[in-house]
Amino acid sequence: MISERDAEQISTYSAQFLESAQDQTVVITGGTGFVGRWLVESLLRCGAQSPRLILIVRSKTKAQSQLQGIKGAEKVKYLEQDVSNKLKIDEPVHQIWHLATSSAVPSTPSSSHIIDSSIRGTFRLLDLAAGQTEPPKFMHTSSGAVYGRGLKPGLEITEDLRVANDWLKDAEVYDASKRATEMILKEATKDGVVSAKNARLFAFVGPYLPIDSHFAIGNFIRAAIESKPITLTSSGVDFRSYLYAADLISWLFAYMHSDYTEPLNVGSDKSISIRECAELVASIAKLDVKINLGDTHEPTKYVPNIDRARNVLDLDVYTDLKDSIERTIEWHHAQSNVK
Repeated sequence: MISERDAEQISTYSAQFLESAQDQTVVITGGTGFVGRWLVESLLRCGAQSPRLILIVRSKTKAQSQLQGIKGAEKVKYLEQDVSNKLKIDEPVHQIWHLATSSAVPSTPSSSHIIDSSIRGTFRLLDLAAGQTEPPKFMHTSSGAVYGRGLKPGLEITEDLRVANDWLKDAEVYDASKRATEMILKEATKDGVVSAKNARLFAFVGPYLPIDSHFAIGNFIRAAIESKPITLTSSGVDFRSYLYAADLISWLFAYMHSDYTEPLNVGSDKSISIRECAELVASIAKLDVKINLGDTHEPTKYVPNIDRARNVLDLDVYTDLKDSIERTIEWHHAQSNVK
Protein backbone atom coordinates (compact mmCIF):
# COMPACT_ATOMS: atom_id res chain seq x y z
CA MET A 1 0.00 0.00 0.00
CA ILE A 2 1.06 3.62 -0.35
CA SER A 3 3.08 5.07 2.51
CA GLU A 4 1.62 7.00 5.43
CA ARG A 5 3.62 10.02 4.26
CA ASP A 6 1.97 9.93 0.83
CA ALA A 7 -1.49 9.38 2.32
CA GLU A 8 -1.02 12.36 4.66
CA GLN A 9 0.14 14.54 1.77
CA ILE A 10 -2.98 13.68 -0.24
CA SER A 11 -5.19 14.29 2.81
CA THR A 12 -3.66 17.73 3.29
CA TYR A 13 -3.94 18.92 -0.31
CA SER A 14 -7.33 17.29 -0.98
CA ALA A 15 -9.29 17.94 2.21
CA GLN A 16 -12.20 19.73 0.49
CA PHE A 17 -12.69 17.04 -2.14
CA LEU A 18 -12.45 14.18 0.36
CA GLU A 19 -15.02 15.80 2.65
CA SER A 20 -17.46 16.40 -0.21
CA ALA A 21 -17.11 12.79 -1.44
CA GLN A 22 -17.87 11.10 1.90
CA ASP A 23 -21.55 10.36 1.24
CA GLN A 24 -21.23 9.78 -2.49
CA THR A 25 -21.19 6.72 -4.73
CA VAL A 26 -18.15 6.58 -6.97
CA VAL A 27 -17.90 4.30 -10.03
CA ILE A 28 -14.39 3.50 -11.27
CA THR A 29 -13.07 1.72 -14.37
CA GLY A 30 -9.40 0.82 -14.64
CA GLY A 31 -9.09 0.60 -10.87
CA THR A 32 -6.33 -2.02 -10.97
CA GLY A 33 -3.86 0.03 -13.02
CA PHE A 34 -1.22 2.51 -11.83
CA VAL A 35 -3.53 5.53 -11.52
CA GLY A 36 -6.46 3.35 -10.46
CA ARG A 37 -4.64 1.79 -7.52
CA TRP A 38 -3.58 5.20 -6.26
CA LEU A 39 -7.12 6.52 -6.70
CA VAL A 40 -8.89 3.66 -4.93
CA GLU A 41 -6.41 3.55 -2.06
CA SER A 42 -6.56 7.31 -1.60
CA LEU A 43 -10.37 7.32 -1.52
CA LEU A 44 -10.35 4.54 1.07
CA ARG A 45 -7.57 5.85 3.30
CA CYS A 46 -7.26 9.63 3.07
CA GLY A 47 -10.65 10.94 4.17
CA ALA A 48 -12.40 10.77 7.52
CA GLN A 49 -14.96 8.53 5.83
CA SER A 50 -14.57 6.86 2.46
CA PRO A 51 -17.21 7.14 -0.27
CA ARG A 52 -19.04 4.07 -1.57
CA LEU A 53 -16.83 2.59 -4.28
CA ILE A 54 -18.01 0.44 -7.20
CA LEU A 55 -15.20 -0.97 -9.31
CA ILE A 56 -15.89 -2.26 -12.81
CA VAL A 57 -13.26 -4.95 -13.28
CA ARG A 58 -12.47 -7.93 -15.47
CA SER A 59 -11.15 -9.88 -12.50
CA LYS A 60 -12.71 -9.43 -9.08
CA THR A 61 -10.06 -11.72 -7.57
CA LYS A 62 -7.21 -9.53 -8.85
CA ALA A 63 -8.86 -6.35 -7.63
CA GLN A 64 -9.56 -7.78 -4.18
CA SER A 65 -5.99 -9.04 -3.81
CA GLN A 66 -4.63 -5.55 -4.54
CA LEU A 67 -6.77 -4.01 -1.81
CA GLN A 68 -6.03 -6.67 0.80
CA GLY A 69 -5.24 -5.12 4.18
CA ILE A 70 -6.43 -1.62 3.28
CA LYS A 71 -8.97 0.04 5.57
CA GLY A 72 -12.48 -0.08 4.14
CA ALA A 73 -11.61 -2.50 1.34
CA GLU A 74 -14.28 -4.95 2.50
CA LYS A 75 -16.97 -2.37 1.63
CA VAL A 76 -15.91 -2.03 -2.02
CA LYS A 77 -18.42 -3.41 -4.53
CA TYR A 78 -17.35 -5.04 -7.78
CA LEU A 79 -18.98 -5.41 -11.17
CA GLU A 80 -17.05 -8.19 -12.89
CA GLN A 81 -17.61 -7.36 -16.55
CA ASP A 82 -16.18 -5.50 -19.53
CA VAL A 83 -16.85 -1.76 -19.43
CA SER A 84 -18.03 -1.87 -23.05
CA ASN A 85 -21.07 -3.91 -21.98
CA LYS A 86 -24.27 -2.46 -20.52
CA LEU A 87 -23.91 -1.38 -16.90
CA LYS A 88 -26.58 -1.81 -14.22
CA ILE A 89 -26.11 -0.05 -10.88
CA ASP A 90 -29.14 0.24 -8.62
CA GLU A 91 -28.19 3.32 -6.62
CA PRO A 92 -27.53 7.01 -7.35
CA VAL A 93 -24.08 7.63 -8.86
CA HIS A 94 -22.31 10.90 -8.06
CA GLN A 95 -18.88 10.42 -9.63
CA ILE A 96 -17.57 8.37 -12.55
CA TRP A 97 -13.83 7.83 -13.05
CA HIS A 98 -12.99 6.36 -16.45
CA LEU A 99 -9.37 5.20 -16.18
CA ALA A 100 -9.54 2.23 -18.56
CA THR A 101 -7.14 2.02 -21.56
CA SER A 102 -3.77 2.01 -19.84
CA SER A 103 -0.86 3.97 -21.28
CA ALA A 104 1.40 1.15 -20.12
CA VAL A 105 0.68 -0.67 -23.39
CA PRO A 106 -0.61 1.94 -25.87
CA SER A 107 0.13 0.02 -29.05
CA THR A 108 0.28 -3.65 -28.07
CA PRO A 109 -3.43 -4.47 -27.50
CA SER A 110 -5.60 -4.89 -30.55
CA SER A 111 -7.15 -1.74 -31.97
CA SER A 112 -10.60 -3.11 -31.23
CA HIS A 113 -9.72 -3.65 -27.56
CA ILE A 114 -8.55 -0.04 -27.20
CA ILE A 115 -11.69 1.26 -28.91
CA ASP A 116 -13.91 -1.00 -26.76
CA SER A 117 -12.48 0.13 -23.43
CA SER A 118 -12.06 3.80 -24.28
CA ILE A 119 -14.85 4.81 -26.66
CA ARG A 120 -17.53 2.12 -26.26
CA GLY A 121 -16.83 2.12 -22.53
CA THR A 122 -17.47 5.86 -22.45
CA PHE A 123 -20.86 5.42 -24.14
CA ARG A 124 -21.85 2.74 -21.61
CA LEU A 125 -20.84 5.03 -18.75
CA LEU A 126 -22.81 7.88 -20.29
CA ASP A 127 -25.84 5.58 -20.50
CA LEU A 128 -25.40 5.02 -16.76
CA ALA A 129 -25.08 8.77 -16.16
CA ALA A 130 -28.17 9.57 -18.21
CA GLY A 131 -30.31 7.62 -15.75
CA GLN A 132 -29.24 9.74 -12.76
CA THR A 133 -31.35 12.51 -11.20
CA GLU A 134 -28.34 14.86 -11.16
CA PRO A 135 -25.54 14.81 -13.78
CA PRO A 136 -22.55 13.01 -12.22
CA LYS A 137 -19.07 14.44 -12.38
CA PHE A 138 -17.05 12.40 -14.88
CA MET A 139 -13.25 12.16 -14.89
CA HIS A 140 -11.64 10.83 -18.06
CA THR A 141 -7.91 10.19 -17.84
CA SER A 142 -6.91 11.30 -21.30
CA SER A 143 -3.27 11.62 -22.34
CA GLY A 144 -0.62 14.03 -23.52
CA ALA A 145 -0.55 11.76 -26.57
CA VAL A 146 -3.52 13.74 -27.93
CA TYR A 147 -0.99 16.35 -29.06
CA GLY A 148 0.86 13.85 -31.26
CA ARG A 149 4.16 12.05 -31.00
CA GLY A 150 7.75 13.07 -31.60
CA LEU A 151 7.19 16.72 -30.64
CA LYS A 152 10.25 18.98 -30.86
CA PRO A 153 11.79 20.73 -27.81
CA GLY A 154 10.84 24.24 -28.97
CA LEU A 155 7.11 23.48 -28.97
CA GLU A 156 5.06 24.72 -26.00
CA ILE A 157 2.54 22.00 -25.10
CA THR A 158 -0.45 23.99 -23.89
CA GLU A 159 -4.03 22.70 -23.86
CA ASP A 160 -4.73 24.76 -27.00
CA LEU A 161 -2.00 23.08 -29.08
CA ARG A 162 -3.36 21.43 -32.23
CA VAL A 163 -0.95 18.75 -33.40
CA ALA A 164 -1.84 15.23 -34.47
CA ASN A 165 -0.42 12.20 -36.21
CA ASP A 166 -1.97 9.81 -38.70
CA TRP A 167 -5.10 8.44 -37.01
CA LEU A 168 -5.15 5.49 -39.40
CA LYS A 169 -1.88 4.00 -38.14
CA ASP A 170 -2.30 1.17 -35.67
CA ALA A 171 0.24 2.76 -33.31
CA GLU A 172 -1.88 5.92 -33.15
CA VAL A 173 -5.18 4.23 -32.24
CA TYR A 174 -4.56 4.93 -28.55
CA ASP A 175 -3.98 8.64 -29.22
CA ALA A 176 -7.02 8.90 -31.51
CA SER A 177 -9.29 7.08 -29.04
CA LYS A 178 -8.38 9.61 -26.36
CA ARG A 179 -9.18 12.53 -28.68
CA ALA A 180 -12.49 10.94 -29.68
CA THR A 181 -13.43 10.29 -26.05
CA GLU A 182 -12.70 13.90 -25.15
CA MET A 183 -15.00 15.06 -27.95
CA ILE A 184 -17.79 12.71 -26.86
CA LEU A 185 -17.58 13.94 -23.27
CA LYS A 186 -17.50 17.59 -24.32
CA GLU A 187 -20.81 17.08 -26.13
CA ALA A 188 -22.27 15.10 -23.20
CA THR A 189 -21.38 18.00 -20.90
CA LYS A 190 -23.10 20.47 -23.24
CA ASP A 191 -26.17 18.21 -23.20
CA GLY A 192 -26.23 18.14 -19.38
CA VAL A 193 -25.65 14.38 -19.10
CA VAL A 194 -22.41 14.75 -17.10
CA SER A 195 -19.95 17.38 -15.93
CA ALA A 196 -16.88 15.94 -17.63
CA LYS A 197 -13.20 16.63 -17.06
CA ASN A 198 -10.50 15.51 -19.51
CA ALA A 199 -7.23 15.17 -17.61
CA ARG A 200 -4.39 14.93 -20.13
CA LEU A 201 -1.88 12.82 -18.26
CA PHE A 202 1.84 13.00 -19.08
CA ALA A 203 4.57 11.02 -17.27
CA PHE A 204 4.71 10.01 -13.63
CA VAL A 205 6.82 8.28 -11.03
CA GLY A 206 5.88 6.57 -7.80
CA PRO A 207 4.80 3.30 -6.20
CA TYR A 208 2.80 0.97 -8.48
CA LEU A 209 4.42 2.38 -11.65
CA PRO A 210 5.48 -0.65 -13.75
CA ILE A 211 9.24 -1.13 -13.60
CA ASP A 212 9.34 -3.73 -16.36
CA SER A 213 7.57 -1.82 -19.12
CA HIS A 214 8.42 0.95 -21.61
CA PHE A 215 8.63 3.67 -18.95
CA ALA A 216 12.24 4.87 -18.90
CA ILE A 217 12.22 6.02 -15.29
CA GLY A 218 10.62 2.75 -14.19
CA ASN A 219 13.43 0.78 -15.81
CA PHE A 220 16.02 3.02 -14.15
CA ILE A 221 14.39 2.47 -10.76
CA ARG A 222 14.35 -1.28 -11.37
CA ALA A 223 18.11 -1.16 -11.95
CA ALA A 224 18.48 0.79 -8.71
CA ILE A 225 16.45 -1.78 -6.77
CA GLU A 226 18.51 -4.62 -8.23
CA SER A 227 21.80 -2.69 -7.82
CA LYS A 228 22.64 -3.07 -11.51
CA PRO A 229 24.15 -0.53 -13.92
CA ILE A 230 21.66 1.61 -15.85
CA THR A 231 21.96 1.02 -19.59
CA LEU A 232 20.58 3.54 -22.09
CA THR A 233 19.79 2.12 -25.53
CA SER A 234 19.82 5.70 -26.88
CA SER A 235 21.92 8.80 -26.29
CA GLY A 236 19.25 9.99 -23.85
CA VAL A 237 18.67 13.36 -25.53
CA ASP A 238 14.85 13.24 -25.41
CA PHE A 239 13.19 15.46 -22.81
CA ARG A 240 10.60 14.26 -20.31
CA SER A 241 9.17 15.36 -16.97
CA TYR A 242 7.78 13.34 -14.08
CA LEU A 243 5.07 14.22 -11.58
CA TYR A 244 4.97 12.19 -8.36
CA ALA A 245 1.92 9.96 -7.98
CA ALA A 246 0.72 11.60 -4.74
CA ASP A 247 0.79 14.97 -6.53
CA LEU A 248 -1.11 13.40 -9.45
CA ILE A 249 -3.94 12.24 -7.19
CA SER A 250 -4.15 15.62 -5.47
CA TRP A 251 -4.41 17.29 -8.88
CA LEU A 252 -7.15 14.92 -10.04
CA PHE A 253 -9.11 15.43 -6.81
CA ALA A 254 -8.87 19.23 -7.16
CA TYR A 255 -9.98 19.06 -10.80
CA MET A 256 -12.89 16.74 -9.96
CA HIS A 257 -13.98 18.96 -7.05
CA SER A 258 -14.02 22.07 -9.23
CA ASP A 259 -16.67 23.17 -11.73
CA TYR A 260 -14.00 23.52 -14.42
CA THR A 261 -14.66 21.36 -17.52
CA GLU A 262 -11.98 22.43 -20.02
CA PRO A 263 -9.12 19.97 -20.70
CA LEU A 264 -6.24 20.10 -18.24
CA ASN A 265 -2.60 19.10 -18.65
CA VAL A 266 -1.57 16.96 -15.67
CA GLY A 267 2.15 16.54 -15.17
CA SER A 268 5.33 18.33 -14.18
CA ASP A 269 6.83 21.16 -16.21
CA LYS A 270 10.32 20.46 -14.83
CA SER A 271 12.03 19.25 -17.99
CA ILE A 272 14.87 16.72 -17.81
CA SER A 273 16.63 14.69 -20.49
CA ILE A 274 16.46 10.91 -20.32
CA ARG A 275 20.22 10.88 -19.81
CA GLU A 276 20.00 13.34 -16.92
CA CYS A 277 17.19 11.29 -15.40
CA ALA A 278 19.30 8.11 -15.61
CA GLU A 279 22.21 9.94 -14.01
CA LEU A 280 19.97 11.24 -11.21
CA VAL A 281 18.68 7.75 -10.37
CA ALA A 282 22.25 6.44 -10.58
CA SER A 283 23.53 9.11 -8.18
CA ILE A 284 20.78 8.28 -5.68
CA ALA A 285 21.46 4.53 -5.87
CA LYS A 286 25.23 4.89 -6.46
CA LEU A 287 25.19 3.07 -9.80
CA ASP A 288 27.04 3.36 -13.11
CA VAL A 289 25.34 4.56 -16.31
CA LYS A 290 26.10 3.11 -19.75
CA ILE A 291 25.04 5.31 -22.70
CA ASN A 292 24.69 4.46 -26.39
CA LEU A 293 26.69 7.34 -27.85
CA GLY A 294 26.17 5.99 -31.37
CA ASP A 295 22.56 7.15 -31.37
CA THR A 296 22.20 10.55 -33.06
CA HIS A 297 18.42 11.03 -33.46
CA GLU A 298 16.82 14.46 -33.10
CA PRO A 299 15.57 15.07 -29.56
CA THR A 300 11.85 15.04 -28.77
CA LYS A 301 9.91 16.63 -25.92
CA TYR A 302 7.03 15.33 -23.80
CA VAL A 303 6.71 18.06 -21.16
CA PRO A 304 3.43 19.90 -20.52
CA ASN A 305 2.78 23.57 -19.99
CA ILE A 306 0.83 23.64 -16.69
CA ASP A 307 -0.06 27.33 -16.51
CA ARG A 308 -3.76 26.43 -16.66
CA ALA A 309 -3.47 24.10 -13.65
CA ARG A 310 -1.62 26.79 -11.70
CA ASN A 311 -3.82 29.72 -12.66
CA VAL A 312 -7.27 28.08 -12.64
CA LEU A 313 -6.97 25.45 -9.90
CA ASP A 314 -4.01 26.81 -7.89
CA LEU A 315 -2.06 23.57 -8.37
CA ASP A 316 1.71 23.08 -8.46
CA VAL A 317 4.45 20.45 -8.47
CA TYR A 318 4.65 19.64 -4.76
CA THR A 319 7.30 16.88 -4.80
CA ASP A 320 10.61 17.40 -6.57
CA LEU A 321 12.01 14.65 -8.79
CA LYS A 322 14.84 13.59 -6.48
CA ASP A 323 12.43 13.13 -3.57
CA SER A 324 9.98 11.33 -5.88
CA ILE A 325 12.62 8.83 -6.96
CA GLU A 326 13.85 8.28 -3.42
CA ARG A 327 10.31 7.66 -2.14
CA THR A 328 9.66 5.19 -4.96
CA ILE A 329 12.85 3.22 -4.30
CA GLU A 330 12.13 3.19 -0.56
CA TRP A 331 8.62 1.88 -1.23
CA HIS A 332 9.94 -0.99 -3.37
CA HIS A 333 12.47 -1.94 -0.70
CA ALA A 334 9.69 -1.88 1.91
CA GLN A 335 7.56 -4.20 -0.27
CA SER A 336 10.47 -6.62 -0.58
CA ASN A 337 10.87 -6.65 3.20
CA VAL A 338 7.16 -7.39 3.65
CA LYS A 339 7.41 -10.35 1.28
